[in-house]
Amino acid sequence: MGAMVDDSKFQVDKFNGQNFALWKMQIEDYLLLKDLYLPLGGKAKQLSSMTDEAWELLDRKALMTIGLCLGSQVAFNISKEKTTKDVMNALTMLYEKPSASNKTFLMKKFFNMKMNEGEFVQDHLNDFNEVTNNYALLKLNLMMRLELFLFYALYQIVGIV
Repeated sequence: MGAMVDDSKFQVDKFNGQNFALWKMQIEDYLLLKDLYLPLGGKAKQLSSMTDEAWELLDRKALMTIGLCLGSQVAFNISKEKTTKDVMNALTMLYEKPSASNKTFLMKKFFNMKMNEGEFVQDHLNDFNEVTNNYALLKLNLMMRLELFLFYALYQIVGIV
């Protein structure tokens, strides 16, 4: 994913537009470790004992933490968002929803997968699982996934689709 935010014990790779599911899991875990997770749920998660000023500070800290974990090309896309919840919602809409460009990107990545000479089988399987898990996150139905596997098999056998 590129550069990373390091907090001596934990690190989160900067999100550069690829593998949103992994980055989202990591940033949510990181915010939980730093006690900055409440703003992920929006104002509704504000504790009754917390003043509005304390909430705004907590939300701002979480927002800044997320911002530091974004590559510049991604950060530009959400620069107008003002709360942690809004930023995560915007990122989800851009990178997790089943848009045509997301499907096309995953299909291209999937069809171009080849195990290189000297590459470990486990590394190839990890790449394969990453793509198929991302497909699952796009909530494609079973028939679409079966079509994808059929096209992949044909591509591998014949070399064309």
